[in-house]
Amino acid sequence: MFSEAQKQAALAALVAATGLEAATAERGLAAALAAAEAADGRRRMRHKKRGSTYRVAFEEAEVQATDPIVEGARITVYVCDEGGKVWARPVGEFNDGRFEAIV
Repeated sequence: MFSEAQKQAALAALVAATGLEAATAERGLAAALAAAEAADGRRRMRHKKRGSTYRVAFEEAEVQATDPIVEGARITVYVCDEGGKVWARPVGEFNDGRFEAIV
C-alpha cells in the first residue's frame, strides 16, 4: 500500500515536525502504517515457519482446471459478475481461448 519512498518521506517529515528521535518516530510510523494497511478490510496472515506475511485477496475461490495444479503453478483469479463467485484457473487455461475479451 505504501512504497518505501513514501515511508521514508513520512518518517523524515515526522522527525522534522516533532523533534522525535528517528528510532522512536520509526516505531510510531510503523504502527500507524500497519493500522492504515489493515483498514482496507483484508485479513493479514503470517506463515508460521517462514514468518512472511500475506494479505488475503479473496477468502475462497473455486478451482476449475483440466489438469492437476501443482505448487508454484500460476493461476488467474476471476470473479463472476452475476453472483460474485470467485474462481481460480491456471493462467494457460484462462488464456487458451475459452475466454474472450469484452470490448
